[in-house]
Amino acid sequence: MSDDQVRAGIQRGRIQGSTVIVGDWFMAEAVVPHYMGGYRQTHFTRHAPTVLTRIAEFERELQEVTSDCRRAGVSSRVAAIQTIQDLLCQLTADGT
Repeated sequence: MSDDQVRAGIQRGRIQGSTVIVGDWFMAEAVVPHYMGGYRQTHFTRHAPTVLTRIAEFERELQEVTSDCRRAGVSSRVAAIQTIQDLLCQLTADGT
């Protein structure tokens, strides 16, 4: 796909858990209670207003990340690939 057909975003240092949203059908959020604590609990819901609210929040967060890329003059796809490569290099350098 071309860069103008892709929106990708990676937030470093702000991740508090993991979210999976499937259309507007349901969502699951795994919450990490404290740093390095691991996933202890996952919340599933199909409550439509809750799912739609979280979709709107996700779109706002993605818009923030992708607008930073546009200001820097790079596509969000290229920026995401570079972030992943940087993380892999950091992991390799740390020996993990």
